[in-house]
Amino acid sequence: MTDQKIIVDSNVLIGFYIPHDALHQQAKKIIKQTRHLHKTINEYLLSEITTLILLRGKNLPLATKVAQDFIDGTFPKFKLTKTSKKLTQQTLKIFQQQKSGQLSFADASIVAQAQIEQIPTIFTFDKDIHREFENQFEFLPKRL
Repeated sequence: MTDQKIIVDSNVLIGFYIPHDALHQQAKKIIKQTRHLHKTINEYLLSEITTLILLRGKNLPLATKVAQDFIDGTFPKFKLTKTSKKLTQQTLKIFQQQKSGQLSFADASIVAQAQIEQIPTIFTFDKDIHREFENQFEFLPKRL
């Protein structure tokens, strides 16, 4: 079980880092429960995370520290996946073919990365990702 890998959506990490975020307590709880799992994000998600920590949290030093920690690989059990042509092409394909019209390019990158790296579990609070890909992946939390 400790070798299991999950991809983490930006909304989880934004919720985790911004104390006044509506998802803060839930994100903290689930991050703690999954501390033994190998987690990954990609560079599209890092861009979204740092931008929204800055805009919602009004905290440039925190946004900068989070970005630097991911770039340096100093988060335990977290890996930053570099953007590749394959990831970008798969992301664009998912973005173009989405049914809901509600997925951002970063959202599509989560699914693309999970498909490419054969990651079975996505950790997200995004209902649209849950609905659109419920037959392809397991999700944390299980229900929204």
